Amino acid sequence: MVGMAMTMAANAATTAYTADDLFIGFTQVGNTSDYLVNIGQASNYTSLAPNTTVSLSIGDINTDLVAAFGSGYATDSTVKWGAVGTTRLSAVGSDPAHTIYASKQGDATTATPWNTGSSSTLSTGDAKISTMTSGYLGKTSTANSIVGLLQTNIGTASNQAFASFQPGGANATGGSAGLSFGLFNPSILAGGASGISSVTSSLALFRLTPGAVAPSQPIGTFSIDSSGSVSFTSVPEPTSAALGLMGAVLLVARRRRC
Repeated sequence: MVGMAMTMAANAATTAYTADDLFIGFTQVGNTSDYLVNIGQASNYTSLAPNTTVSLSIGDINTDLVAAFGSGYATDSTVKWGAVGTTRLSAVGSDPAHTIYASKQGDATTATPWNTGSSSTLSTGDAKISTMTSGYLGKTSTANSIVGLLQTNIGTASNQAFASFQPGGANATGGSAGLSFGLFNPSILAGGASGISSVTSSLALFRLTPGAVAPSQPIGTFSIDSSGSVSFTSVPEPTSAALGLMGAVLLVARRRRC
């Protein structure tokens, strides 16, 4: 993947962050640690040709996941994962201010998209996502991945850990308590009886841009295997049948306005 095919040295580094970077976070029920990985700019994913699959070069996160959650983490029903990112207050490339990327369990071609909303609505979530990035920036990465950060004492709000923004977390507070980042009901997390490596526990990634309430844009699907390898598949082009149906709907709408 352009911009991400980096060689990860087996040395710790200081974590970095740029607005519109995406993160994948891992958490486990009852664990006092979680794991957060910066997977690069959103444009690395939105710019892919339709139906393209790439492997993420993000270091040896498998070793980190085993250290955090045990050797059976991939099939452990108590382990969850999710993806999120934001531009926050300024536009980045083609993403306007308050653009949010967020995952949902399933495949991006079939999962029901999150709804977008006004800038003020999305700012509820992007402010919390931005706070999470503050908890990531400038820390010491693991020796296995220069973009991976093991976060401890995740029950403490001031730690700004990934898990603290999930339902029941210390930063899941206020009128939107119990939601991921105060916006996503019930959660951006995926997982289940067969674990995060199951096909049913893939992460569908959606792009939410500020505007009228409407379904968000599907970008693609993240998957992880039992050895910790993460891949991303962009959504395919609409089929001719789908395009035909869309054209028919638009034609009917136009006639009704006439």
